[in-house]
Amino acid sequence: GMRCIPRTAVIADDSASVRMVLKGLLEESGLRVVQTVGNGAEAINAVKAKRPAVLCLDVNMPVMAGLEALPQIREISPETAVVMVTGCADRAFVTEAASLGAKGYILKPLRPAYVLGFMKKLLG
Repeated sequence: GMRCIPRTAVIADDSASVRMVLKGLLEESGLRVVQTVGNGAEAINAVKAKRPAVLCLDVNMPVMAGLEALPQIREISPETAVVMVTGCADRAFVTEAASLGAKGYILKPLRPAYVLGFMKKLLG
């Protein structure tokens, strides 16, 4: 398939304020945010169109939730690093997300230092 576009990101979250904060933090990490969307179905379309290097994927969204969209996203663009965004990282969730190919997760409420540190590690 087509390769990912380096240093680009898509954010999928149904909260406009979370999208705004995440966009600022990803840009501070050196990523260019090429699209922000509000649900999993839109996330699939954005990944198809934009081939981002990184996708921040909210777990609880309308229309199609994050974990539901994840297998399709992995199929469309296996090179995209998918990072889940969640308010609850219990063991069952972490295990399921990892088994579906997520590269890790960011907790809400967002802590800037944590997000920046996570992205630094992810981007090596």
